[in-house]
Amino acid sequence: MNLNSIMQSAFSDMPMKTYPLFYKGDDVEYIVWQYLDERPSVYADDIDVYDITDVRVHLFTPRNPKKYKKQVRNRLRRSGFVILSTNEFYEDDTRYYHITVDASIEGVIDDTEV
Repeated sequence: MNLNSIMQSAFSDMPMKTYPLFYKGDDVEYIVWQYLDERPSVYADDIDVYDITDVRVHLFTPRNPKKYKKQVRNRLRRSGFVILSTNEFYEDDTRYYHITVDASIEGVIDDTEV
């Protein structure tokens, strides 16, 4: 399972860019995602062949985040994720809303070395 391509595809039609781990640019709105946990769920011949992967998606915006929260959750669901939790914060220092959505997906392990 290539999580980077899944995440890029999931948010490709959002009005903001998506980045793994961090973002240091000057876009007004953006999405960052990170791995929370990756653990084997199915073994075959004593080898892990299937994973459950948990991710956290962070959305940052100075605008009302309500519609974005729904869009993020729906796009994750359409990409095969199960939503685990959603949180909303307001950051006084940046004056940004910060939405986090934790989600889980299960898939075939791809440990091919690049």
